[in-house]
Amino acid sequence: MARILSGYHDLLIKEVGYKADADDEAITGDEVDTLGYGGCMFYAHFGEGEVKTGCVMKIQQDKTTGMGSAADLLGSSVTGATAVGSACELIQDIKKPVERFLRAYVTAPDFGTARPLTIIAVLYNAESVPVTQTADAAEFKVEPSEGTA
Repeated sequence: MARILSGYHDLLIKEVGYKADADDEAITGDEVDTLGYGGCMFYAHFGEGEVKTGCVMKIQQDKTTGMGSAADLLGSSVTGATAVGSACELIQDIKKPVERFLRAYVTAPDFGTARPLTIIAVLYNAESVPVTQTADAAEFKVEPSEGTA
């Protein structure tokens, strides 16, 4: 059984979607190539605002890059509600995807006042480690000492 030794070495985390003013619309995340990984978790986060229901995320898949014939994954739709002053967070985890390319498809309800939306993909169970990170800056520390950063 594979186990994660560290997030830095074993996971690839990347932003696959961002919209500063999501409101009453569908937002399609960038495609994620899962080749070489055991799965992909998507995390969608709408910023804080008034009470609303209907924040929805579903996952789509395709055999080829470009997502030209993308199809929804059966049963992959999750819906969240937000309370006053809180964010709406949605998570989908696709382990052993049948097709190579995945993407998140997120629907923003009519918030009245637009909210920022961020979509993050976390690829895990890499066949080859360490994973090359795509972040602008990344570091790994083992048993760090206290002191000035």
